[in-house]
Amino acid sequence: MANRLRSLPLFTRSRFGACLASLVLFAAFVSPLAAAPTAGAACAPVVVAASPLRLVSYESSAQSAVNWLRLQQLADGSFELADFPGFETPDAILALAEAAQTTSTWSTAEARAGVESASNCGSTALDWIDNFAEAGLEAGDAARMVIFVAAPLGLSTTQFDPGNDGNGIDLEAIISSAESGGSYGTFDGTLGVAIALRLMDKPVGAETVALIRDAQHADGSWDYTGDLSTETPSDINTTALAMIALVAAGADRDDAALRNALGYLASQQQSDGGFREAFNGDEVTNPNATALAILAITAAGWDPDDDLWRAAGLTGYAPVVNAPYISPRDALRATQTGDGNYASPYDIYGLNTFATTGGIHGMVANWIGIYFALANETVTTTTTTIPVVNLPVGATPEVAGGKLANTGGEIFPLGLLGFMLLLSGAALVRLNKRRVNA
Repeated sequence: MANRLRSLPLFTRSRFGACLASLVLFAAFVSPLAAAPTAGAACAPVVVAASPLRLVSYESSAQSAVNWLRLQQLADGSFELADFPGFETPDAILALAEAAQTTSTWSTAEARAGVESASNCGSTALDWIDNFAEAGLEAGDAARMVIFVAAPLGLSTTQFDPGNDGNGIDLEAIISSAESGGSYGTFDGTLGVAIALRLMDKPVGAETVALIRDAQHADGSWDYTGDLSTETPSDINTTALAMIALVAAGADRDDAALRNALGYLASQQQSDGGFREAFNGDEVTNPNATALAILAITAAGWDPDDDLWRAAGLTGYAPVVNAPYISPRDALRATQTGDGNYASPYDIYGLNTFATTGGIHGMVANWIGIYFALANETVTTTTTTIPVVNLPVGATPEVAGGKLANTGGEIFPLGLLGFMLLLSGAALVRLNKRRVNA
């Protein structure tokens, strides 16, 4: 078991110690509270035709991933393949909700219908998440329920009762009672709360915003501790989540912290267009980190399928001429297997749904993108000149062409944390740490 747990990415890390933590589409806020689910041999997931996704260019990839995800549902309605309750099912709920959207505006009715269309042995993911929530939630857990379940499905956050069993839970009270000096417990939990507050139409406190800003490294990144004194290595997942949290708190498109973070992301983008997870120990593109980067770039008001976002960064990146730009979505699509799931470097420790739900969030990006992403400028393309190759800071490359921004703005209609990682992607590093300690 120790080997199996050694390197699986997670969304949260507060209970697993101080080594690996980051987020994978905002799963970074979950605590294992319920019993591990078991598959029922006499039952099988209900497979139905899913609603068509809005995006044309990446639609087939996302739809194949959703089809694979449906087949992983367990007899209790959950998607907890990794046996760490609470880490996978919230992300699966949002992925199903995202895939059910048919227009450029978010429909909570379509979201709920999409989730309820997936069942096993008569149980849906909402039945399971209801029981999980009733077992007790901390502030980070409650924020995760808001981001991945309550807000996208239009459920009450003061009487959260996804299974309709009459036992409502006040998520707002759980969150507000945990606040202390702007913090809501762990740093990743605090980032999640900031996003959840925005989704509940509540202000993010000045102390919380200051706490997030003060934790940014000089290169524009964040690490999972939120404490610069620890000298903990930065990571894509926490950086992406912090960017989304700042947008949720009211940061605008020219915010220096956001632009510094864009510079960090640009400096970390791989030659295949993707992003690696900080604790992989290699250079392999990770679907969860890549999806969270897509969501962060989108939330900050930029199009991840266009290279302009990299030139917008204030730190760490210098453009290089005459090399093609590869979208992070293309990197995601390149990780997809013939079965439809997005493959993760951590699959060697056992297949789960983390990478695929994170990949769906990044491929579709419609939940966070539609709800509060900053306006994205339209652009006129001349010659692509900013590749995925970095020069040392201070270098002065010769630019042969460029892209000129037009006036006007529009919300970028991305499909798929989602966000989300949201706002999740991000559940993998916390699970990673737990696996190391197991």
